[in-house]
Amino acid sequence: MNVRKRQQLKDLIEISLRGMGISKISIETRGEMAKMFGHIKEIDLAGNLFSDWNALFDVMETFPSLEWISFASNKIHDIPQSLEFKEGEWSRIKVLNINNVSIKSFSTILKLQHLCPNLEELCVAYSDLSDIRSVFGNENDSDSNNVPAIEGFQCLRLLDCSSCNLSDWATQIRTFRKMPNLETLIMDDNPIPFIQMSK
Repeated sequence: MNVRKRQQLKDLIEISLRGMGISKISIETRGEMAKMFGHIKEIDLAGNLFSDWNALFDVMETFPSLEWISFASNKIHDIPQSLEFKEGEWSRIKVLNINNVSIKSFSTILKLQHLCPNLEELCVAYSDLSDIRSVFGNENDSDSNNVPAIEGFQCLRLLDCSSCNLSDWATQIRTFRKMPNLETLIMDDNPIPFIQMSK
């Protein structure tokens, strides 16, 4: 029976643990979990009790084959300035869902481009990214031709910024213009009064 269970576990490539009250992976169980589930490619941890990015790094270390992960509806907030990570540390991740995790600054998105350089889909809906201009240091510059652009996310095909408190096409949305593979840009429920075409 144990052999059969192990065979069945090896056949799993995705796990859903939505709303299970999980707040972290304990150090004691991390090694055993890595042995049993190290091959998992997709994991859904939406609606749990994760509250900081260190816990997310523990998850990533425990599941070294992950390519798709959802931390949606956990209160993890912004990536803190004090958090150290290696460039491309999450380079294997292709899909990251961090909708509704209490992100309050565009600086977290800038850090993600270095942490996850191979992302193909990024969902950050219900964040507050209204500080784009101040993060880039051009808060007082109204010339849309001077708006800086994100240089990372070279593989990104889908970006969901629904309900992110974005209100200006020329000085905020144009920040995404240099993503060469972007095919889908979701901007639902943002107070953008009009689309200003660049000259």
